[in-house]
Amino acid sequence: MEKQVAVTVSSNICQLSNFKQGDDWEIFSERLEQFFEVNGIEARRRTAFLLTLIDEEVYKILKNLCDPDLPKAKSYEELIQLLETQFKTKVSIFRKRIQFDNLKQKEESISEWFVKKHFASFCNFGVILTERVKDKFVTGLRSGSILDRLCEEDETRTLQ
Repeated sequence: MEKQVAVTVSSNICQLSNFKQGDDWEIFSERLEQFFEVNGIEARRRTAFLLTLIDEEVYKILKNLCDPDLPKAKSYEELIQLLETQFKTKVSIFRKRIQFDNLKQKEESISEWFVKKHFASFCNFGVILTERVKDKFVTGLRSGSILDRLCEEDETRTLQ
């Protein structure tokens, strides 16, 4: 008579696609933290999960960065720092501000135009962020009745 063994298989609540070169590291790392949260991944297992959530090419790069150690010998925090240094897009604040300042409403609806406020998040405007977004929203509007109406408003009024 064969002995039966009970096997418990746990699966993740959600899936996360592997990080590969060319992907947005910042977005991946934010999603990775949420993946750990929703799946209840303890700190001691995060290194193993991270190493299985990067593709082979990224793993090779990471292995070279960790040399002479193997990536699994590093802490999760050390691996994240190495990957961030290697893959996080370097942003020129002045280039992002130029892009933001050059935004103009074209054929977008008001709602679609308002969504473009996210461009300001890359500009490091700090305490003047709200004012810069409001100014760009109004000054970037195409000519028409909405722009005319907004120009009649008090400049202290918010966009909300």
